[in-house]
Parts: sequence; C-alpha cells; structure tokens
Amino acid sequence: MQIKYFIAWFIFLSFPVHAQNNAIEEKILDTICKLKEVKQRAIYIEKVTNDTRHLSIVVFDTPSKGAQYYWVKAWEDNGISYYTHFNFFVYLNPFEIKFYDTMDGKVISLKEWRRQLKKKKSN
Repeated sequence: MQIKYFIAWFIFLSFPVHAQNNAIEEKILDTICKLKEVKQRAIYIEKVTNDTRHLSIVVFDTPSKGAQYYWVKAWEDNGISYYTHFNFFVYLNPFEIKFYDTMDGKVISLKEWRRQLKKKKSN
C-alpha cells in the first residue's frame, strides 16, 4: 500500500515540471523507445511473461544545477517493485543520449555501450 502512496506523491510532485517540459520529455521518451535495444527488451519481457509484464520508459529525473541531463529509466513493474533494465542520460545541447552503466558507475556513449553488448554476446 505504501508504494501506491509513493507513486501518487511522485506523480503529484512531478506534474508541474512535466507540464512545462512536456514537448521535450515526449521527444526524449519517443527517441528512447525507438532504440533497438529497448525494443528488443520490451519484446523479450512480453514474451517470457506471456504478455503480463511490459517495459515502461519514464523520465526519472530532470536537469538540475548538479546534473545537466534528463535521467530516463526503462523499467518493468514486477508486482513488487520496479526492476530497471536500462538507465539513460539525455543531454539537450547538443541532443545526445548516453548509457549509464550502474555496474561500473560510468556514463558511456551509445556507441560504446553497443560495442560492449556485442563483445558480451561473442564471449
């Protein structure tokens, strides 16, 4: 029950920011949704859960003085918590998407991330 209150409170606090940045956030979410890795993961989740779970793309945090990017998460609601599959940082000037590697604590380019994924598949 507490998670519902947290989500409601989060949505309530996020609404004014969301309203102001709606067009920017829509562009960001649309771009993330079009990444082949995100599409493939969404299909995979739906397949292995018999279409009971789905990948959601959300703006988790917006730019601030300490962080000049949008933090976007691709996560799955597993019924108990949100399991994050991907973290992206989206910079606006210039528009650039980077992958946040939580295991290494590093922010890397999509090109480097894809290179690492390819390397893992070949091993």
